[in-house]
Amino acid sequence: MSRSEERAAGWKGEDRKILTTTYVLITLNVLVFVAMVASGVSILSPTLAEAVAWGADYGPLTSGAGQWWRLLTACFVHFGIVHIALNMYVLYQIGPFVDRMFGRARYVFIICSLVWAAVSSASGYIHDLWVQALPARFSGYTEPSSDFLRCTG
Repeated sequence: MSRSEERAAGWKGEDRKILTTTYVLITLNVLVFVAMVASGVSILSPTLAEAVAWGADYGPLTSGAGQWWRLLTACFVHFGIVHIALNMYVLYQIGPFVDRMFGRARYVFIICSLVWAAVSSASGYIHDLWVQALPARFSGYTEPSSDFLRCTG
C-alpha cells in the first residue's frame, strides 16, 4: 500500500486529530486578535506601528535587530476583523485537508511559511495554497503537485 493510500485509509480515524490542529490554530489566532483589540488596537484597521508592537514581521527589526521571533509571531498578527475572518475561514475550509495531505508538523510549517511569504508578497501564497488544495479536495486526489512542493520548500 502506498503512502497516499495509507493516509487516505487512515483519514476516517484521524478526523478528530486533524480538526483539533485546525481548531487550535484558529483559537490561537482569535485569542491574539482579541488581546490586541482589548489593548486598544483598532478592530477595523490597526496601524503598522500597533501590529509591529504585537510582533508583526518588520524587516529592519527581524533581521536588522535580530528579532527572529517575529517570524513566528507574525503568524498570529492580523490587520483588522475582515483580515482575520477571511484567513480563519480559509484555514477552516482547507486546514483539515492540508493536514491530511502533509501530516501535522508539515501542516503547521506550511501555514507559517505561507504567512512569512505573504508578508513579502501580499497573500499570494494563501491564494496558491487555495488553488492547489481546492481541486484536489473535490477530486479525491491526496498527493500535492510538484509545483506546490517547490513553492513551499
